[in-house]
Amino acid sequence: MTTQPGQSKTATTTIRTGDVLVHTTVTTTVESAYVDFDDILAAVEVSPDDSMGGETPWDWCDGYVHTVKLASLFDEGRDTIDQRRGYCYSDSFRERIVITAQWDDDLYRWYRDNGASKQVAREMVALSLRKRLAQLVKWYATEWEWWYCGGQYKGFSDGVGGIDDYDYAHDEVRRECAENIAHELEQAGYVVAGRPTPDPADTRQQKRDRLYRNQTLFSWTD
Repeated sequence: MTTQPGQSKTATTTIRTGDVLVHTTVTTTVESAYVDFDDILAAVEVSPDDSMGGETPWDWCDGYVHTVKLASLFDEGRDTIDQRRGYCYSDSFRERIVITAQWDDDLYRWYRDNGASKQVAREMVALSLRKRLAQLVKWYATEWEWWYCGGQYKGFSDGVGGIDDYDYAHDEVRRECAENIAHELEQAGYVVAGRPTPDPADTRQQKRDRLYRNQTLFSWTD
């Protein structure tokens, strides 16, 4: 009788060796070689990452060293423009976040070394500052939380923690983890059905988005 997928059969052999009997049991399990990528994706979940403790996101990101003080404490006459640049937001009182990280020159040189004109390099430095300020305001105003994204399927697993953005973890990291698990399954002989084939245009856009995120959050030291 042929064993169908999902079934198993067991065979036991016994051999006498001297004064003892050696029993050997072999179990043969048959399963389908085909797995669905959506099932792998469903097995990858995003959950709070408690391993990060009380560490803040800006402690792990370059270029986010900053001060926070009440907006009313700024002296418009004595504080320089650089000292006063920042976002104000309302949370029963008004505060101003000021980035003190000194890395504009390094960032400018990086863009210039990679082919950007002086004007474009200055614009990118300014854009990076605005993005970092906006991210700090978001963390302070809406609170922050660390996320872990990971899962396992048929004994293969992948995961990454210390993610500061839930949407990024759910929309991008979760799919990357599923792709890594799918690759391991294929290496083990499975056929992953329904695995998405990236559209070249989408892939280019995703790469641009990822590069931009890395440039504004995780590149260059102070």
